[in-house]
Amino acid sequence: MPALNTVVFCSDIEPGSKHLDAAKIRWFQRRLKAWARQNSRDFPWRRTCEPYAILVAELLLQKTTAATVAPIYQEVVDRYPTLSDLAAAPAAEVASLLQLLGLFFRAQKLRESVLVILENYQGNVPRTEAQLLELPGVGKYIARSVCANAFGQPKAVIDTNTVQLRLK
Repeated sequence: MPALNTVVFCSDIEPGSKHLDAAKIRWFQRRLKAWARQNSRDFPWRRTCEPYAILVAELLLQKTTAATVAPIYQEVVDRYPTLSDLAAAPAAEVASLLQLLGLFFRAQKLRESVLVILENYQGNVPRTEAQLLELPGVGKYIARSVCANAFGQPKAVIDTNTVQLRLK
């Protein structure tokens, strides 16, 4: 098997084949899981499968480090444990709580998304990427993260901090 840091190019895949060899995929999955067990940092949103909590975390994590978000995230989910609790909170109160994160849009998008979920999805966080993308402030990364982490769907969750490709 190749080293973990080996890059796989489309030219490495057999012509006519749309997938990598299953054995290579299993090998990579095992290596990645072993690496994660040794190197992953512990954050509260990694200890839940609750869709609302994961959505809150992802919206707060935009353009901010996880270490900065962690205490504020915990305060948000403690103070507003449900979608309804957050929707009922005064906008100014939510904005004040998130003020330390900067970027005022977070509080606004979080509340707007919660209201859409309550109105259009009977209070249940949408289960599909397409539905999640309809929420204010939700892009592909957040939608796929919620699908993968809350609903166990096989989605690739990769952001610009994870992969940088330079073409020369």
